[in-house]
Amino acid sequence: MLQLKKIILFALLIAMTIPTNVLMAQKERNNGYFGFSLGPSYALGTYKDSEESGFGMSVIDFGYLFRPHLGIHSSFYFTTTVYTFTGIVAGPLLSKSIGNEKFVFDFRPSIGVGTAQYEVMYSLTDIRTENTKATFAFGLGGSMRWNVWERFSLSANLNYYYAKPKDIGIQMLTGMRYEEQDLSSFGISFGFYWRL
Repeated sequence: MLQLKKIILFALLIAMTIPTNVLMAQKERNNGYFGFSLGPSYALGTYKDSEESGFGMSVIDFGYLFRPHLGIHSSFYFTTTVYTFTGIVAGPLLSKSIGNEKFVFDFRPSIGVGTAQYEVMYSLTDIRTENTKATFAFGLGGSMRWNVWERFSLSANLNYYYAKPKDIGIQMLTGMRYEEQDLSSFGISFGFYWRL
């Protein structure tokens, strides 16, 4: 739980360091967006054969274009399927307007850190929630944004997230065993964004 609190605090610190003059300078250009997205998520990797689906959510989704087609993107997200993975990632934002700029396609490769939360059954009456240490996270995303109004846009997103923590605990008859697991996931989400 401590790792999760550190990640949330880190995300808030990043959000607070966005210069006010950068956001003000965009008022006429609408080169940035800030919002959230959510939708179904499906496990890949170690749990690819699981029939259990969950959902994913970008609690904080931020993008800003420095040039007409190039900028930065950052996201604080979590996915929940067989496990729950929470992470913060950032990377370049490659953007292409379609037609009269009413529609925009975004490509978002990103890297960052995250932590997994899972349950361990110590006995039939003792099931505990455990957290892994912070681990490397990688993401690939594609979005089609629809600029509905001057200050508001909707989006449809495809997201792939990869993480491979090495300290997933499994309770065995001989005691606790820790192993590496591929916690990749694929999700479809829909976003609501305020245009900056």
